[in-house]
Order: sequence, then structure tokens, then C-alpha cells
Amino acid sequence: MIDLSVSWNTSDPVYKELPDGPGAFLATCTMLSSGDEILVIVFGVGYIFNVRTSSWTIIPTNKLPVAIGLPATADPVSGLVYMPTNQQVLIGFDPKTKKVAATTMPALNTSVFISTAWCSPLQSILLISGFNEHLYSFKPSQLNDASSNGWSTLNTKGNILSSTYAPCFVPAYQGTKMVLFGTNFQKSAVYILDVATRSWKVGPSIPEVFLSACGVSGDQFIVWGGMSNNTATDRAFVYNMASETWTSSYTAPPRISETNLPTSPPSPQDRTTDISTPESGITSLSETSLVIIIVVFTCVLLVIMLTGIFVFLRRTKRSNLSSLHTNSNGPSSDSLETKVNNVEQNHILYSSRTLTHSRDPIDTSSSGELPGYEEEDSIERKRYVLNHTSRLQQ
Repeated sequence: MIDLSVSWNTSDPVYKELPDGPGAFLATCTMLSSGDEILVIVFGVGYIFNVRTSSWTIIPTNKLPVAIGLPATADPVSGLVYMPTNQQVLIGFDPKTKKVAATTMPALNTSVFISTAWCSPLQSILLISGFNEHLYSFKPSQLNDASSNGWSTLNTKGNILSSTYAPCFVPAYQGTKMVLFGTNFQKSAVYILDVATRSWKVGPSIPEVFLSACGVSGDQFIVWGGMSNNTATDRAFVYNMASETWTSSYTAPPRISETNLPTSPPSPQDRTTDISTPESGITSLSETSLVIIIVVFTCVLLVIMLTGIFVFLRRTKRSNLSSLHTNSNGPSSDSLETKVNNVEQNHILYSSRTLTHSRDPIDTSSSGELPGYEEEDSIERKRYVLNHTSRLQQ
């Protein structure tokens, strides 16, 4: 297995040795993610390799096709694997249940050396033959369509090699581009399909190599292994899709993840790596946002608490000052006036009684008035009232 987590030169790529599996010649295989597992399904011999556990298990069925050169592509939506054949039969395999089913498919006028790849924007498997330029589409969601069984022909623009032996076909930039690599036994070339415009664009050719494996990491299309000059080779080739040139080295991104494709091709001014994850010690964007939210919430809560304390203390101070002012000024005017009136009335009664007892019994004046006592009574009453008022104020 080629190691894309480190950088290397194309003349000396880094490989990681895996446990030996069953021997097979031109066995069809595909890779898919199933839950916590990454599986490599090898058809023809009927084995599954678990990348995480580095273990092989057998597929308990004898219904898998044994013809060489058949492609196999996983539908990431359903998790099913589909294998179109040159006998108008479409094979479906469920990795979970290990069951195999077959259905008819239209004659595609293809050879045994065909390639397939999943295209996310179209939600379809794209198929291209090794010896004609036709591009076919299979949409699993339309499998039960009686008229087409989900198959259709896509009309494309541009030219590709009419005879491309054992081509390698993979998606790039999350399926917005499809990359085809193959040879006509004289030279090998890379072709890039723009899915939106259905147009092919050819890149510069390299010396002939075929039966190779290929993949994409960011802007880099990697080809490794296969045959060259009728000899097996472990050499790798790297095509930079941004600069449209073949390079002599592979540059690893900061960290490899299972979904390592950018959402769209970068502009010529922006050639940064498409895969990036926070390094150790660096706070991620989500963590930074959470910290900011907590700090802002704490500050707002603190301001509210301080405002409440200030208002409470101010009201308490006002209440104490009002109480102190009332006590220092004595009773209210209403209370004082009431007491003065009471005192004055009592004094009038007292004076009246006193004058009644002091009146000359011989005086028979009809007016009932007491000559000579009126002024004296008024002066005495005022003096009495003033004395009692002064006491009340004290």
C-alpha cells in the first residue's frame, strides 16, 4: 500500500507492507468505508481485507464473477458495490449481509477492460470503456426504472484516446472532476472531465505504463505500480492538476483524513493544500468561538450583577436619609397642629370653667359676658398654648 501521509520522490515512493492475501491475477477490487471499517473487497477470489485490523476474511458465496478486468465501484449512499459486466448483467454485492444479486443491464458495446467511478454530483456510477470514447452513467436510485434500469449515455466534448488499455478512473474535488489515466501502448496520458460542462481536457503524456493503481490527494493525481515495457514496476507518477504538470515528488498534506478531497478546484492564485486540520496546541475555530461566547456571557452577567447591587445600595441610602431627616425635624405639621388644637380647646374649657367659678353671682347681665376678663383670658390662653407647643416640639 502506498503511503500518502508522508512526502516522497516519485523515483522512491514510500510503501507500507500489508499481510499477504490470496493470490489472484487481475482481480477486481474496490475500497469503501463501512461504519468504523475501511474495506478492500477483492472479487474473483472472494476476500475482504480490513484496513484497520489488517485482517482477511472470506466472502461466503460462489456467485461472484470470476472474469478478469471487471470494475467494481461502491455506492457510498447505500453501501452496496456494483460490478457491470460485458454480458449485460449488473452484479450487486452487500458487504454487510455478504449477499449477491444480479439484474440485467443494457448492452454498452464495451470490452472487458472498462473502468467505473462514483460521481457525487450526479449520484451515479460513471463507466468508460477501454476501447471507445462513450461515457455511461448508472444511477442506483433508478435501478427499478423498467425503461432504462438506471443507465444512460452522457454526451461529452473534447477528445480522449480511442484505445485506452486498462484505464484508471477516479473522482477529484468531490466528483466535480473525473480523472482518467491510460495508455495506448505508446504513451500514457491523463484526461480530466469537467462534470458540469461534460468536457474533457487532456494533460501532457508520459512514457507508457498500464495496469496501474491511482488516486487523488488534494491537487495531486497519483499513479503507482503496474507494468512498463512488459516489466512490473513500483515507480510512481504525480500529476499536479492545479499547475497541469507532472512533478518529480509527492507532497503530503498536514494530515490525511478519510475524506481528503477539496470541495472545488483552487484558483491559480490559491495553491494551498486542500486538506488541513488544526495542529497540536492550536485552538480550532469551533473551540475559539466557544471561548468567546463564554467570556462575553460572563461579562454581561457581571455587569448586570454590579448594576443591581448599585441600584440596591442607592435606594437603601435614600431610605436612611429620609428617615433621618424626618426624625431630626420632629413630628409632622399635621400632627403638631392637631395637638395644638387639642391643647387650645382644653385650655378654653379650662378657662371657661375658671371664669364661671370666678363670676360675680350678683351680676345679672343678660349678655353673659364678663367685662374686664376678655383681654386677660386671651392673653392667658395664648401663653398656655405657646408653652405646650414648645414642649411638644422638644
